[in-house]
Amino acid sequence: MPTGNLSQPQTLFGKFIFPSRQIRALPVPLIEKDRVNRPGESNFSPVRRPLGRGPEARIVISYLVFACLWIFLSDKFLSLLTSEPSQLHRWQTYKGLGFVLVTALLLFIMLRRAFTGTHDVERSLRESESRLRRFFEELSCTKDRLDNAQRIARMGNWDWEVKEQRLFWSDEIYRIFGMEKGKDLPTGDKFLEAVPPEDRDWVKHVHEEALQTGKQLDYEYRIRRRDGQIRWVREKAEIVFDEQKLPVRIAGTIQDITERKRAMEAVQESEQRLRALTARVESLREEERRRISREIHDELGQMLTALKMDLRWLEKKFAEREADPSVNPLLDRVVSATELVDATMSAVQRISAELRPGILDNLGLLPALQHEAARFQERTGIQCVLHLPDPPPEIPTGISIALYRIFQECVTNVTRHAKAARIDAHFRFEDGQFLLDVQDDGVGMPMHELENSRSLGLLGMQERAMLLGGRVTFEKPAHGGTTVRVCIPLIPGQS
Repeated sequence: MPTGNLSQPQTLFGKFIFPSRQIRALPVPLIEKDRVNRPGESNFSPVRRPLGRGPEARIVISYLVFACLWIFLSDKFLSLLTSEPSQLHRWQTYKGLGFVLVTALLLFIMLRRAFTGTHDVERSLRESESRLRRFFEELSCTKDRLDNAQRIARMGNWDWEVKEQRLFWSDEIYRIFGMEKGKDLPTGDKFLEAVPPEDRDWVKHVHEEALQTGKQLDYEYRIRRRDGQIRWVREKAEIVFDEQKLPVRIAGTIQDITERKRAMEAVQESEQRLRALTARVESLREEERRRISREIHDELGQMLTALKMDLRWLEKKFAEREADPSVNPLLDRVVSATELVDATMSAVQRISAELRPGILDNLGLLPALQHEAARFQERTGIQCVLHLPDPPPEIPTGISIALYRIFQECVTNVTRHAKAARIDAHFRFEDGQFLLDVQDDGVGMPMHELENSRSLGLLGMQERAMLLGGRVTFEKPAHGGTTVRVCIPLIPGQS
């Protein structure tokens, strides 16, 4: 909405911002309900016609002309008919009767035509008045509907004619700003008074930039109502320029979006709490994994080792009595049990490593990635090549765990979907960010799968990075395959 004053002519914005003393408010609304007459009342005042131009003047003039011609011509006609006084007297009587009859007939014809025309005009006027009354009623109803729609949508409109310095505010804008229509004139100063002092410079800058660039205004800002309430509004406006590229008219809308803002803030706060809870759950899960992994590795591993030692002792004792045929079946059972214990120990080690590899806690992320890549290549036959920095950077524990889990999910997805023969993983630290790129040469994942909200593995990777202020993106290179890019910033003080 136009703001400011003419005390700043050095900018284009200052030239076209009107002060309150120059504004002339439009009469709003232009059509009021009480301007429509009640049934039976006329919207028209009596028409004053110039003297001598009405039907009555034509009748008088016609009568005078006819009477004069009758007087002069009838006397000459009677003198031709007779010269005797007795007959002349009788013909004078006939002449008078004829004059009366002819003038009466003439007056009847002329008055009939005059009154017929008057009735037609009155009927046309009544029809026009009825149509005009219906037009005003429809216009009033349309205005009521527009006001009601603006009230429901909490959106008002304004219009500023720059050259005439006239500003119009709809009723809803008065309600949004908490002003009284008729008491508060729509001016730029009134508008700026409603903007909090800490936001005024920014609001002026937005309007000035729009005037300079000619772009459509579309921004959100705060206002303070007369009752002290802080409200959020969204303003949209279009600027019309003349041939000299000077603004001549600016029209826009202002919508109260306070409820939407509050809902968005509530959603953002809920998301933050949810992310905090997710981070806490993830941390507890990692701790639980580490605890279970250690218990499996230490306690179960020790018991299996002791069992294996006992089986080896039995196997040795039975081997000393190899000459006794009855001992051979027992020896075979002991050997089979020893092999089963070896397989169980391998499974325990594998499960313990999958839960939480000890190498990640003891040696760090880079050796853990190398170990996982070697295990993946041995298990699947897919070549996995790592490109790691030398010397290795210091990596916080939380980032190490997140990058390791994301790498695990990447290679798992390659096994399930990519049909690839090679994986290249690049890890580096640049510009205060840890970057991990995992690329395969497979068939590539469809875009709808990358954008599918049900892809829990992909969502899990994104959520892990987001909890640390990072992001995960998925790309499909032109040469095929899929590239997963992970970027996690190093936050000062992060452990």
